[in-house]
Amino acid sequence: MTFTERGSEAPVWPWDEPPGRRTARHRGGTGFAWPVPAATVAVLAGGYGWLGSVIAGTAGAAVGCLLGLIVNGLLHLLVGRAMSVSPVTGPPPSGPAPTGQSPPSRD
Repeated sequence: MTFTERGSEAPVWPWDEPPGRRTARHRGGTGFAWPVPAATVAVLAGGYGWLGSVIAGTAGAAVGCLLGLIVNGLLHLLVGRAMSVSPVTGPPPSGPAPTGQSPPSRD
């Protein structure tokens, strides 16, 4: 539930409100979005680092961050290789190529 311009409380859904100009009073957020590769590195290294710190303290956190960076690099190589290979349309044909003629009958 949001407040309308007049200050009265009315059940208005956020998507029902018309878009307005952002003024200095209503400016929110930093306006910064993480690029996907940087966010991936941060999440993997941070996640493995946190897991390592829970298991083995500071040394585990360092090893976990290093492991997260290695996993990120391997994922980068794996996705790059998968995206560079052309799709396979099917298995290669076996036997002689069809000529359009029926095979000779065996009598």
